[in-house]
Amino acid sequence: MIFWDTSTLYEDLSSTEIVSALEQTEYIAEFTPVKMYEFYKLIESPIPNAYLPIIQTKKEKDKAITSIDGTAVINTYKMVGKLNTHETVGLNVLLNKAKGGSKTVSLNDKEKVSVEIKKSETEINPTLDGNQLKAHLKIEIEGTLADNTTNRNINDQWISKVEEEVSNH
Repeated sequence: MIFWDTSTLYEDLSSTEIVSALEQTEYIAEFTPVKMYEFYKLIESPIPNAYLPIIQTKKEKDKAITSIDGTAVINTYKMVGKLNTHETVGLNVLLNKAKGGSKTVSLNDKEKVSVEIKKSETEINPTLDGNQLKAHLKIEIEGTLADNTTNRNINDQWISKVEEEVSNH
């Protein structure tokens, strides 16, 4: 049996505060909250694939703390890969679980813009071409401008450029 003998960011919080903090990860696209029944449903399906957040310890100010860092990919009851934060956002978008978060992009060397995700919807249309499985993805992400370090006037052309940059990342 393994016991975690490290401090967490939440150790001084009540159980109600911990549950609230964990529920908030649902609105941050960089995390993959998975309820136990969802995990069992995935792992017991005809194709036993699942995913879980990776919990690890980190040193911070000479103290070990427990944190979430990426997503474990599980196939046939074994971890077969790891997704970094950027890849985890992609997974959440594909699974229609991206309910929040933000994306910062560079328009050039000096100008950055952040967009806060408000809504995301993904439609997947798979087709079989001989023995090759293909999927057409239609992804719509709605967001608001969260931060703008440019000196430019905000107009339709500028918004189109920001949308293009966000969609490329």
